[in-house]
Amino acid sequence: MLFGVRYHTHIAKSDEVETHHDQVGYSLWEPFTGAIIHTLTIPRGQTVQGRPEPFHHTERNTLTRVAPPTPNPLALEAREAKPQDA
Repeated sequence: MLFGVRYHTHIAKSDEVETHHDQVGYSLWEPFTGAIIHTLTIPRGQTVQGRPEPFHHTERNTLTRVAPPTPNPLALEAREAKPQDA
């Protein structure tokens, strides 16, 4: 089983309309093995990097909840704009 978070980073310079950088990916966690997998896609090109053997790493960071989750503001607007079922 994998737990994951999808992200999208879109960067435009303040004086330009054109996209400067666009990136989409996932951060995935497999609790049984503790494996963390990070994927990304940059639309202008693709890069694949591999190793003949697995990379052995011991994570020493601890995730700490600093606040309760809050919905994305766009999701809140969409929820409020959606007609309620009677």
